[in-house]
Amino acid sequence: MRIAYALPILLGALLSASAYADHDNECVGDYWDAGDKIEIKSPFPGKWLIIDGRSILDPQFHADLKAQFPDRYVSGFDGEHFQLDAFCAQVNGTYIQIRNTDFGPVISYYAEAPKCSACQPISTSRKFKSPLGLKIGQDKSAVSRIVGHNIQPDLATIVFNETSVQGDSTTWHSQYLHLEFRAGLLYRYSVSDSTEHSN
Repeated sequence: MRIAYALPILLGALLSASAYADHDNECVGDYWDAGDKIEIKSPFPGKWLIIDGRSILDPQFHADLKAQFPDRYVSGFDGEHFQLDAFCAQVNGTYIQIRNTDFGPVISYYAEAPKCSACQPISTSRKFKSPLGLKIGQDKSAVSRIVGHNIQPDLATIVFNETSVQGDSTTWHSQYLHLEFRAGLLYRYSVSDSTEHSN
């Protein structure tokens, strides 16, 4: 049976026990509301999943991140005992959270620190730059040009889903680009790629 799962939305409050254990109600702000959904028929362009020239789908990317920032990279499990690893930091005025799970990776950019993350400034030559081209503070017209869709609501999600069947096994592959605007400007966004297999 397929597990009910919406990666970027359900994992919004991931963090180390010290960050959130006693403040469940305060973590609601870290969840993502899908808003208006834009269903697309083709997978995301590969560059949407690239950070500093490397794919977030590459396990070595996450291993290297953990090795470089051991004090900022936390590992644990969610309430369903799925593995959740996370890195969060402020770089050049933007808050960046990179998560890796049993289902796939998520990278999020914020104007303000996620409420339930230990997300402090770091000194690094890394830019954590994505060739997707989105930047916190862009207006809707700029974002619409970049993603190739007319974005009007303050909450929107571009979604790609595909299902494949091989023998008795079914695989669900999903990609999400979540966008949130405040006062007409991009406040936070998240890109994820998740894969789930039937038992």
